[in-house]
Amino acid sequence: MKGDMKIKTVNQKKIVALIIPAALLASGLGGCAFGNRIAYTGMIARFDASGKNSVAIAAHDQRQLITSGRESPTLVGEMRSLAHIPYGVRTARASL
Repeated sequence: MKGDMKIKTVNQKKIVALIIPAALLASGLGGCAFGNRIAYTGMIARFDASGKNSVAIAAHDQRQLITSGRESPTLVGEMRSLAHIPYGVRTARASL
């Protein structure tokens, strides 16, 4: 009877010793792609041009995901985790 308890204890220790590294490995394979946001407020667009006239620049977002209403305009694109799971990347603020 005592021999059976010793085997169970050893097996339980081995199982725990295998589960913990496996769980850490599985969580690491997911990567850190979820919830990423990019701040564009401090970025400056630079153009290599010269002249005396003024130039106006505008953006008109025509991405189908945005115009259909499936995604909000804060969507920048997608980033994939190490396990190749796609996650949406958004701007840091709702308005630029």
